[in-house]
Order: sequence, then structure tokens, then C-alpha cells
Amino acid sequence: MPSWISVLSITHLPFPVSLELLLIAGRAVALVGSFCVLAWAFSRWRRSMALDTQRLFEQLDLIQGELHGLAESVAILTGRLEALNDKVATTAQAAPAPGVSGQRVYENAIRLAQRGLSSEDLASQCGLSRNEADLLVRLHGRKEDSLRTHAEQSAAGAAAVVSSPRKRLAAIG
Repeated sequence: MPSWISVLSITHLPFPVSLELLLIAGRAVALVGSFCVLAWAFSRWRRSMALDTQRLFEQLDLIQGELHGLAESVAILTGRLEALNDKVATTAQAAPAPGVSGQRVYENAIRLAQRGLSSEDLASQCGLSRNEADLLVRLHGRKEDSLRTHAEQSAAGAAAVVSSPRKRLAAIG
């Protein structure tokens, strides 16, 4: 033992206490104290991590709810898109073929009107509007048919003029 470490004598202790023994005891106390601080810090860290994990799970639940809502919206929009595609396909089938020009459609409609086809039949067979079919029947149809059609429309117009205001409102509404 070095000479500078002298033996301390404390009178009320039954054994002599040396400086080396005091240093060892100090190290032990420091080691136990640092272990307690480490345990306290570790427990705080675990509580903090538990709270962070809980917050993350709550956010995950919110995000999953939003995702389910978006999935439902996508399903609804997919249904609407399919309905629109069906409508477009139906409209495309009703339209004249791409190789048939508009001029050919009208030429065919004029021929049919000259043969005496009614405006309803002309509209359905050639894909024309009702007004276009009426015009073609008046211009190119047989004179008796066009006069009869014109007389029917005039009579219907006159009946509408003569009818009561309530019937006119009912016809409009």
C-alpha cells in the first residue's frame, strides 16, 4: 500500500477505516446511484415510447377509416363510370356507322320519305331526330302524307291554343 494512504482511525468504529476502503465505498455508492438514475431514465423512456406507440395506433386507425371511405367512393365512382360507359356504348350503337357519312344518311332518309314512310319510322330507322324526320316527310314525302301530317299538327296546335290555361300549364309542367 502506498505510503501516502494512511490509515484513518475513527474512534467509535470497532475496525480501522482506510482511505482505500472509503474510496471503494464511494465508488459503490456512485455505481448504485448511477444504476438508479439509469433505471429511472429507462422507465421514462419506456413510458414515452408506449405513449408514442399509442398515438401511432390511433393515427393508423384514423387513416384506415379514411382509406375505407375512399374505397367506398371509388366503388361508387366505378359504378357510375360503368353506367356512363354503357350509355356511351348505347349511343355509339344508335349513331350511324363511321363509314356512313351524314349525307348518305339523309339521302337514305329522303328515299324512305318518298316511299311514304312515316316520320316516326324514319326517325327510328335512320337515327334522325323527330323534327328532322318531320321536315323530310314534309319536303320529300308524298303530298297526301305531308298534307295529312301538317293538318294533324295544325289541329294539335289549334287545340292547344283553344284549351284552358290550366291545361296549358299542365302541358308545360
